[in-house]
This record gives sequence, structure tokens and C-alpha cells, in this order.
Amino acid sequence: MSEFKNKKYLLFDLDGTITDSGPAIISSFKYSIREYGEVGLTDSDYSSIVGPPLRDSYMRLLGVDGITAWDLVLKYREFYNAGGMFDCTVYDGMVELLTALKDAGKILAVATSKPEEQSLIILKHFDLLKYFDVVAGDDQNCTRSNKAMIIEYALYKLGNPDPNEVVMIGDRSYDMLGAIKTGVTPIGVAFGYGSRKELTESGAEYIANKATDLIEVLI
Repeated sequence: MSEFKNKKYLLFDLDGTITDSGPAIISSFKYSIREYGEVGLTDSDYSSIVGPPLRDSYMRLLGVDGITAWDLVLKYREFYNAGGMFDCTVYDGMVELLTALKDAGKILAVATSKPEEQSLIILKHFDLLKYFDVVAGDDQNCTRSNKAMIIEYALYKLGNPDPNEVVMIGDRSYDMLGAIKTGVTPIGVAFGYGSRKELTESGAEYIANKATDLIEVLI
């Protein structure tokens, strides 16, 4: 695993990687679809919405078109922005990991499909913003529609470093596939919302069981 120690730029997904935000996301999602009544979604369906672009989840799970999905995103934000976003916790060991990485001189960034404005609010709320040189998220109109676009945006904000010096750390296949598409190294975390099978099959080069596992891998 020493091959990862020379990586200078470390991109972190937010939901399911830095924070366990499932309760916030799922509650907001359920609020947004109240008018649909009983839609027959399972716990697994609800867990699957943590990580991917929200609009895609509405289309996938409800079979709605893009316009309706966008209306549901706006309804979701009513609940989420009113305080629902804070119904989450920072994963055990994450502060210890981020502190160690910063002390080692690594450059850290958040690369998330969540709107950037909301991401900044959450990171400030949990006193995590101080660890990150860059926060890159979607805009309010959801124009960065996949993880590769988010990663490219993060790299742009970092000054376009050599992708060989960059790692993307996340809990879902979208993070791994986005990393591979942009030429950066994909590392998975098994404590989020994606299974080890999902991470392995989508190309993760290493999978951490807990946040602090990454200290010896990356430093």
C-alpha cells in the first residue's frame, strides 16, 4: 500500500464518507415524495440515494421524467435547508484522519455531488471546513451531473495537479468510476453506504474498514 503514500492531493466525498448523512437525506427524500403516497420503496432503495446525484435517484426509483425530478429536488430542499441537513454525524476517526493528513502536508479537498453551498454550511457546522483547501460540489441547478464532472471541477479549483498525484476517497461506485474516468486513484471506504462488493467491482484499489485505516495507507 506504499504506492499511495506519494499522493499529495486527497479528494473526499462528503455523504457516506466524511459524514453519516443518511438520516438527513432519507428524511428529506421522504418529505419530498409525500404526495405520491405509498410508493413501495424498501430500506435498500432509500439507502441507495445516499451518494448519487439526487435527481437521478428520483428518476430511477419513481420512474419520473427529468422535469418532475427537478421539482422533487426543490421540494427536498425545503426540508433539508430548513434544518434537516444537520441530522447527521461525523464518522468515528474522521477528525483524527483529517488532522493527521494535514499535519503530513497533504492537500485536502471535498468533491461531492451535494450542492456546494449546502456542503460549506455542513462542514462549518461540524468544524471541518478548516481541514480543506477546496470544497467542490454541484451548483444549485445541478449542472455537474456526474461524479467525474465534480472531480474535474475540484481539480480545476486545486490548480489542475497531475492526476497521478491525486486520490478520490468515497463510499459508492460513483466515486470510484468518476475517479477512474478522470485518471485519479480510487480508494473506497466500507463504513459508508456502498458495499465492499460495489466498491471492488467499480475499481477501488484499496478499501478502508474505518477512517483511521487510511492514516498508514496515505502517510
